[in-house]
Amino acid sequence: MAQSDVVKFDAPQTGWRELWEGPIQFRATKAKGRFGPGTPLSQMEEYGRNNSEWLYRVTVDPDDGGAIEIAWQIGFPGVSPPYSKPRYYNGGPGRGLCERLRNDGVLRASPFYFGHLPPEYHDRAVGAYAVAVTIREWMEREFFTAVEAGECVVWARAGSKTAPFIIVPADVFIAYSITSWGFDKRGGGAASLEGAPELYSIYLALPDAVDRMPKEAVTSLPEIPSDSAIKAKMLELRGGGMTRDEAAKAINKCPGFERVGNELARRTVANELPRGRPKKQRNK
Repeated sequence: MAQSDVVKFDAPQTGWRELWEGPIQFRATKAKGRFGPGTPLSQMEEYGRNNSEWLYRVTVDPDDGGAIEIAWQIGFPGVSPPYSKPRYYNGGPGRGLCERLRNDGVLRASPFYFGHLPPEYHDRAVGAYAVAVTIREWMEREFFTAVEAGECVVWARAGSKTAPFIIVPADVFIAYSITSWGFDKRGGGAASLEGAPELYSIYLALPDAVDRMPKEAVTSLPEIPSDSAIKAKMLELRGGGMTRDEAAKAINKCPGFERVGNELARRTVANELPRGRPKKQRNK
């Protein structure tokens, strides 16, 4: 498909949802090659209640950015339970915090975490954070399955924060790693993949919104140029005074080379362009 046929938008369209809404609004399961409905949030919350209901409860608030809430069922002296309700967004309390709490007794006993609990409960209380992370990862896993199942279509700015929005194919998007879910942050969601352009301002749309577009106009990231085209562009950039590595970083800013990542560019010319700047010819 010609590059001129690519549908592009300068701004998010009506009905698009931000990336952080994905695990809340779009979830699916897959078993034996078949897709099924996603797990209800109520079932995930049941998992959060059944683990240690007498000590804590873990719930999800879909109306507050998917906040994951930990409510302690043992109150502070003079305060009726639940004592506190820490809330965590888009990733639970963080993947690394559980390990820190498991390994650091001083941190566990701090007022911010488990200081209100009797010391004999501190080790068990770490489970609340583990459950919160498990629920969040559960939501994220089912979201990526929903993308694979075609329940939503991904739009993003590829290669630059100022690039127009284009469709990112499902199989390409699920290969990316989310670097920011975008909730309450400038710039929205972001994702990265080695050898591919960064994705910025990621949005999600229902498939029927895409179906209403002209078929010849619905496409995705532009095709990766041939090795010979990449070599020619690298030589052109090198001729302008760039080092090989500088040219490799700059090539995806050139029209038609948006999907040429740093690693691909360097590998393509590894045997033809040495590192460093071009040597100036001495006057004879």
